[in-house]
Amino acid sequence: MLCQEGGLSSVSRELVGRARRQGVTIHTESEREMRRMSGVAGACELIALEGPGPGTTLGELMSREGLVLWLVGLRYPGNVGFILRSA
Repeated sequence: MLCQEGGLSSVSRELVGRARRQGVTIHTESEREMRRMSGVAGACELIALEGPGPGTTLGELMSREGLVLWLVGLRYPGNVGFILRSA
């Protein structure tokens, strides 16, 4: 889960707490990066990412149904948002 830095609404704080209790990794990003990744006028406070974990092997990824995006060495978080919106 990606979480905007700074103050969050009470609903977002509750969702982050629930996610942490369930073992979800929470990464924080600036408001600017969250806006770029969400692709809307205002920044989203939270962006949930779904899929296999980073320790998943290539074979495991390719055996799954659906689109597989392999993003390596990205230096700019906005690029991730652009790639996801394009896909």
